[in-house]
Amino acid sequence: DFGDAIRIGASSAPEDKEDVGKIFLVQSKVEAFSRGFLSELSNVMGEKERRMLPEGALLMTLENGIRFLKDYLDGDVYYKIHRPDHNLVRARAQFALVREMEKNLEEMIADPEKLQTMGREIQLRIDGRGTDRICRKIIGLCSSPGMTGRN
Repeated sequence: DFGDAIRIGASSAPEDKEDVGKIFLVQSKVEAFSRGFLSELSNVMGEKERRMLPEGALLMTLENGIRFLKDYLDGDVYYKIHRPDHNLVRARAQFALVREMEKNLEEMIADPEKLQTMGREIQLRIDGRGTDRICRKIIGLCSSPGMTGRN
């Protein structure tokens, strides 16, 4: 799911970071993941679905914050915890990330024109025109500062 992937993968901190001042959205990770996601699904997604992706990420993050808070209030019966306030810390971290997403919603590929262009550009390359160039670009994105993983 796009929203959960952004929640986990594009946050500057783990979901249980206590210092919420250090939680922000890493835009380069949002863009890299979005490009990869759209490269596989742009041909089956409509424009409205593409435009809703950033809001989906925000809602998934909010939902998880609410679920962590509910579990904390219920006595920590669902999520495994490592300390008594673990789910409360998780909830606060998720809500901090939601605030950051709200500030950056437009930058989270929400611009329909940018998203439409991105989808068409990726689809053209998938159809066989310029695939070598796009592969080099993706490898470059994944090896840039702030990105981890295998090439």
